[in-house]
Amino acid sequence: MRTLADGLTKAVANTALFTLVATIVDVVGGLLLALCLFARAPLAPVLRVVWFTPVLMSYVVVGILWVWIFDYDWGLANAVLRFI
Repeated sequence: MRTLADGLTKAVANTALFTLVATIVDVVGGLLLALCLFARAPLAPVLRVVWFTPVLMSYVVVGILWVWIFDYDWGLANAVLRFI
C-alpha cells in the first residue's frame, strides 16, 4: 500500500532531478550558443541573423500595430475619439 509520503518523496526526487538536468542543459547550451555567436566561424554571421531576427521582428510588428491603431481613416483610436 502506497502512502502519501511515498508519493511526495517520489515527486520531490523527480522535481530535483528535473531541476538539476534542466539547469545543466541550459547553462551548457547557452554557453555553446554564445561561443558560436561570437566565434570567428564561417557560419557565425548566419547564426546571428537566425538568432536575432525574431527579436527585431517583434519591434516591426509593434510598429505596424501602432500605425493601424492611429490610422486617420480606419484606426481604432481615431474611431473612439470620433465617437466622443
